[in-house]
Amino acid sequence: MNIEAARLAVLHDAWRIGCAHEVLLDEGQQDWLRQFMAAPALSSTVWLIGRQRGKTFAAVFLALLLGVTKKNAVIRYCAKTKDSAVGIVGPAWKALTETMPESIRPKKNTRNEFEWDFPTTGAKFVLFGTDAQSFEKGRGPRTDLQLYDECGFYTDLVEVESALNPAAQTTGGKILYLSTPPKSLAHPYVDRIRAARMNAGQYQHGTFWDNPRVDHEAVIREDAKRLGMSREELLSSTYFKREYLAELVQEEATAGFPGFTDTVAASVTGIVDRPKYFDAYVAGDLGLNTDPHAAVFAEYDWDTDLVRVLDFLSLRSASNSVGNFARDCKAKETELWGLNHWSGTLLGAKDWAEEFGGLPEYMQTMVRENAPRQPYLRVFDNASGAAKEFTMEHHYGALPAHKFNLQLAVDSLNQALVDGKLWFHPRCKPVVDQLKSAQWNNQRTMWVRTDSHHFDLAQCCVYLWRHVVHSRRKLLPLPPQADVFRLPDELKPKHEQPAMMRLQHLKGLFR
Repeated sequence: MNIEAARLAVLHDAWRIGCAHEVLLDEGQQDWLRQFMAAPALSSTVWLIGRQRGKTFAAVFLALLLGVTKKNAVIRYCAKTKDSAVGIVGPAWKALTETMPESIRPKKNTRNEFEWDFPTTGAKFVLFGTDAQSFEKGRGPRTDLQLYDECGFYTDLVEVESALNPAAQTTGGKILYLSTPPKSLAHPYVDRIRAARMNAGQYQHGTFWDNPRVDHEAVIREDAKRLGMSREELLSSTYFKREYLAELVQEEATAGFPGFTDTVAASVTGIVDRPKYFDAYVAGDLGLNTDPHAAVFAEYDWDTDLVRVLDFLSLRSASNSVGNFARDCKAKETELWGLNHWSGTLLGAKDWAEEFGGLPEYMQTMVRENAPRQPYLRVFDNASGAAKEFTMEHHYGALPAHKFNLQLAVDSLNQALVDGKLWFHPRCKPVVDQLKSAQWNNQRTMWVRTDSHHFDLAQCCVYLWRHVVHSRRKLLPLPPQADVFRLPDELKPKHEQPAMMRLQHLKGLFR
């Protein structure tokens, strides 16, 4: 018997007596399997594992192990696309099945080239992708093991889960998410990671350095050459940290606001007193189809040249008309600035006209001297004529948000965030989260949407910063009679007061 035949004989025996994992997997991979097997029924486990660590190899071994040991088990293996499923799983499947005795080795189903049957147990393995709704074919009445490989890159993880996860409920099955981190921290896989960390044994983390079978320096050398980087540049890049070290980092190359790190965000989040002289701003983005209606409410401090984002709205557009959204925006303005009437015009319209070459026709007849002092300016994305509809039909004066050169506008906001020019009230955490996680598409023309974020609040901040009239601070110092630009003292509740207390205070003033 030659060496290869002897090796195969040992492997066959290992499968027969149930110790193949000790021969085929390293200690780290064996521990992943032990922890997964010990997790309770109906549980979800996350393997946040970097590249070149062997997570797919271990997951395919897990699938094969269940297939040869559990009668009539159903194992479903999902990847981003059907082609990637074959490309990712194929090499590991071939390498592992070749170590199995012929009598227990799974056979390809003659009716479905992406399905394999286990001859001794009647178990079934099904492989599919999320592209072209092919995951819908993975639906079934029962699943014992559901694997989501590279789920950090699914276009709509939630939709895939809603189609496939219920099948595990009928069997007490388990779900395994295995992937490097996504490029955007807004991806729902990040939520699965954070949830898994709360449950002992249901979260595993592994890095490139943990793999005892790889020549680490050779891999680094080739990847650095491919990317045109030095070794040091590669090791310090977000690419290496995300792909090889499995760290949750925002991809710098496509991040909308790469300078707005956790540290920067923490330094500009807090409660501050209302400034003596300020202009209030509202910037909004109306949702079309499934996008939400969104708006941010802010104040520009003349003295410090800072913009403070005080509050926001984000409402499902499917159940909220433009009229209802205008009503909700008015209520927010009452809460923040004490407004109890709207004349349909804006004091800041003249500045908008000077900047952008005249007012739109619908606004020209509505400019009045008795416009409310606050907000100074409202700008809304004018898709489908939303700004005009706000103004003409709902008496809520709004001007179109200027949208030329989106990349420059985003870069300008990014620099303002780095410089600490925007501050955020703690209740605006969703706004901050979107700014931290917004990701460009490859052409840098629009945000990469996830099933939980369309980044409408981030876009509202782009509109806000683009339209703030910084030249207003040149009016300082103001003569006493110019106090018309600030709220009277009795209408100056501090921002940290609860919203209900502020509303009760305002109601008493207007009786």
